[in-house]
Amino acid sequence: HLIENGTFVTADLTAQGGGEDITYFVSGGYNFEEGSLKTNWMKRGNLRLNLRWVASDKWTFAINSAYSVNDILSLQSGNNWMALLGNAKLGNPRKATEERPFGEPWIPVSNIKAVDTHSETARWTGGLTTTFSPASWFSNKLTVGIDNVDEQKNRILPFGQFYVYVGEVGERNLGYRRARTLTADYLGTINVEPILGIGQELAFGAQGFWETTSEQMATGKEYAGPGVTTVGGAAVTFGDENFFETVNVGMFAQDRFSYADKLFATVGVRVDGNSAFGENYGLKAYPKFDMAYQISQEGFLPGFISSLKLRGAVGQAGKFPGAFDQFRTYTPQTVLNDVAGVAPSNPGNADLKPETTTEIEGGFDAGLFDD
Repeated sequence: HLIENGTFVTADLTAQGGGEDITYFVSGGYNFEEGSLKTNWMKRGNLRLNLRWVASDKWTFAINSAYSVNDILSLQSGNNWMALLGNAKLGNPRKATEERPFGEPWIPVSNIKAVDTHSETARWTGGLTTTFSPASWFSNKLTVGIDNVDEQKNRILPFGQFYVYVGEVGERNLGYRRARTLTADYLGTINVEPILGIGQELAFGAQGFWETTSEQMATGKEYAGPGVTTVGGAAVTFGDENFFETVNVGMFAQDRFSYADKLFATVGVRVDGNSAFGENYGLKAYPKFDMAYQISQEGFLPGFISSLKLRGAVGQAGKFPGAFDQFRTYTPQTVLNDVAGVAPSNPGNADLKPETTTEIEGGFDAGLFDD
């Protein structure tokens, strides 16, 4: 049978508690899912720990940490000459043999099931948040975090079994990816007591992140016999690698005004610098402005309108370029008798700037007939 029942198992354990000053949250879980086309499964485990400590009426500390592991063994699928379901569905039953029970046109189902395709991912995220409030009108919040991902993908086509484009000599594909993001966020707020009915809340701060991604890939082809599955054990080997790095630092400030608890306005700006900007460009500013008016408090609206607030906003946001878009780059290649050469790739732009989006919003909130 091609399609069978699949096993599903899940287990979770959670604990939380603490006292007036310290609280904790701990959880763990395990999940196993087996597909209906064998062999095809996923195993996943996760752990989480959150701690919060109120050290005093001014200082608070919080730690958040999570770790997960995901292991997937998958069959070849989709628009693929090695797809198990595709080979079976396109098979001709009149041409079925003991080796090809579904009359598979390209590869026997038994050979497809022998392919070992693994994807293993381990991810850890952690963060520390510190809050400091020296006065009731002044507060500070600092958060630092890390997101680390290690991923491995490998596929083995065993020696001695036939595969299109590979034959019976076997092949292994191996890839590693490590991605790391470090972040830091600071937010300060100052609340000003209303003067002549005008209240004010000032917010300011800075954000930054540092992203790095490295990738290594290798392929080994043509084994001398069964049992050899390493890349280095193949007669023909080749590989490649990539590395990306992006640094972004931004500062922002905004002031929110209120009058008589019915008219509100906010004006703000964010300024970003990014390692992907062109060297001649500099910094990018993103302004914003919004307003809200609780017009129902004026008392001249019909009685069936319980509440009515008008809203409007305009602002800008941006998306920074790719890590190497500002640079003139070339692609290495082999020419003639295995002589190394290069070909033009990206023309580069020293004045490169981010994509900018301007958004305008308008709307209202209304409550009718006593809401």
